[in-house]
Amino acid sequence: SAIQGISIAMPCALICLIFSTQNWIISFYAILSIIGIIVCELAVMVIAGWELGTAESIAVVIMIGFSVDYVVHLGTAYIECSVEF
Repeated sequence: SAIQGISIAMPCALICLIFSTQNWIISFYAILSIIGIIVCELAVMVIAGWELGTAESIAVVIMIGFSVDYVVHLGTAYIECSVEF
């Protein structure tokens, strides 16, 4: 199910983020961003009237993978930025 996929993918995403950014704070904010992306995706699915079947459950887990890729690049760019504010 989608809940089981999310519960497996999110800790894996957190471990991936911690290893790639080597920063707990950035990883925490990245996970919050991923949660926001998944909530928006599920809201669109509910508004569209889709039932949560096998294809939709797979799509949710794939979306977690896409969002992890995005926030890893964003977090790494933030850490490597040398500009001080």
